[in-house]
Amino acid sequence: MYGLRTLMAHGQTTARRRTTLAQEKPKAGAARTVKSGAASSKARRAARRSPVMMRFLLVHPNADPAVITREIGMLPSRAWRQGEPRYTPKGTSLEGTWRDTRWGHNFTLHRNATIETAIALALDKLSAAKPLIATLRDTGGSAELIISLPGDTYQGASVSTEQLKVLADLGVSLGLEVFP
Repeated sequence: MYGLRTLMAHGQTTARRRTTLAQEKPKAGAARTVKSGAASSKARRAARRSPVMMRFLLVHPNADPAVITREIGMLPSRAWRQGEPRYTPKGTSLEGTWRDTRWGHNFTLHRNATIETAIALALDKLSAAKPLIATLRDTGGSAELIISLPGDTYQGASVSTEQLKVLADLGVSLGLEVFP
């Protein structure tokens, strides 16, 4: 039978096989761990972050981020209002002012999260925000659920038609980012 790599070379895109911790290669410069017992193995697995990261981003010409936070019921990881002075994520001042309002929320995902489970979590949290998202879209804004993936591991997913329908009903685009 064909191996996973052979299938992927022939256009297969929905394989769901995931590497196990034992199969993963250490990153360059990473410290190697010696198997000294179950305790260190469990600690190493517990410290691993999810390979899937996800954020929800609202962009609007001039909405108030405080109103968005109140209406959506989640705290932003970063937000600013059109016309305010610009700054870096660490708080360093930049020249000029923001040209639009942006409000973003980073979802906290379980270390074993898959793309499918991450989307399900987001849809559950965002369903109550449908009126706000519609208002922002009707007044020139946009909403996007962005999934960020590392480029050093294989991940495959098939977003269900049900999830795509809910995203469409909410007026939320689906974005994908891969970081090599």
